[in-house]
Amino acid sequence: MLHYKKIATADLAVFYKPVDPIFYQWIRRLPLSEPDRARVRQAYMFAREKHYGILRKSKDRPYLIHPLQVAMEISKYKGDDATLLIAAILHDVEEDCGVTNDEISQRFGADVALIVEGVSKVTKAEALRYGHSDRDLLTLNKIIDYACRDLRVAIVKIFDRWHNMGTLGALSADKRLRTAEETYLVHLPLARRLGLRDKARELNNLCFS
Repeated sequence: MLHYKKIATADLAVFYKPVDPIFYQWIRRLPLSEPDRARVRQAYMFAREKHYGILRKSKDRPYLIHPLQVAMEISKYKGDDATLLIAAILHDVEEDCGVTNDEISQRFGADVALIVEGVSKVTKAEALRYGHSDRDLLTLNKIIDYACRDLRVAIVKIFDRWHNMGTLGALSADKRLRTAEETYLVHLPLARRLGLRDKARELNNLCFS
């Protein structure tokens, strides 16, 4: 388990200068009650601390911009579901930051913890070095398994892949090809099945761009 030192507020403010204004403009527009808005803000501040110092592979922006933009895009479809938006903001803290699922459950509730756990398990399946067809089947099975418990796992994973597909430039050509193949075979059909036709079209275009 990773351990975290307390970070000075001033350091956080400097590191997240490109990200914080985007979050605060977004949260003001969400159709949420004030208690739910406070929960989303709490999740952002938690993720903000845990992702501190980590950059995207492109090294041009803090990593936090990724989960934030996943949540922002989801909010165009389900902006009134605070649990879904919180899980989207937190979807990488378990996998990348050493945060335990128990801590997520205690801070943000069992539903959020289940969604984050499901997304983390799917991400681990995607990273396995099996043959393409075996890995794709395992990824799909993981998504279906968790989606049967909470469909929002599949929603976060589709939007997570959508954002990653739009930022593949920092990856090797081989990695870009494998990611596009997996997206076409797994995430794109799933988006269609969930009625996310706009996202399915965008994923299809990204696969062949």
